Amino acid sequence: MTGSSLHVFQQNTDARVFYERHGFTVLDTSEGDRNMENLPDMTLRWTPIGTR
Repeated sequence: MTGSSLHVFQQNTDARVFYERHGFTVLDTSEGDRNMENLPDMTLRWTPIGTR
């Protein structure tokens, strides 16, 4: 599988807008149980156009 995945806090709207503008899509959300800060987060995924 090619591409990239990353996690971003849901409250970080600037980062979310930036990544979504560059083609990342939301794969998953969590209420904070998977990070040390216990803040809601999202998993974003980017896949090159030729492999979608």
